[in-house]
Amino acid sequence: MQKQQVDNLIICPKCGTPHLANAKYCTKCGYIFVSPHKKIKKETTAAKSQAIEKKSASINQTSAAAIENITKSIDKKIVCPRCTSSFSSQLKRCPKCGFKIK
Repeated sequence: MQKQQVDNLIICPKCGTPHLANAKYCTKCGYIFVSPHKKIKKETTAAKSQAIEKKSASINQTSAAAIENITKSIDKKIVCPRCTSSFSSQLKRCPKCGFKIK
């Protein structure tokens, strides 16, 4: 799966959670985003491609509300104790290193 980018946000293809564009991990489910600079070694089959497109379409329908919610929550930030990255206090994991916040 590849990450879907909407302006400065990406939507997790596994759970649909929106994240900042530089996130490497999903803060909700822990999904590791594929960097656009890395090449995917295995090509997806037509069935996988169709499944990805179908899921992307459903995510696009709900992403507007999710994007609005995450941009509102960006004001409240915490600092990751592992990598010192600053991110929203509503997230369960650091978007940079994946550290789980209690």
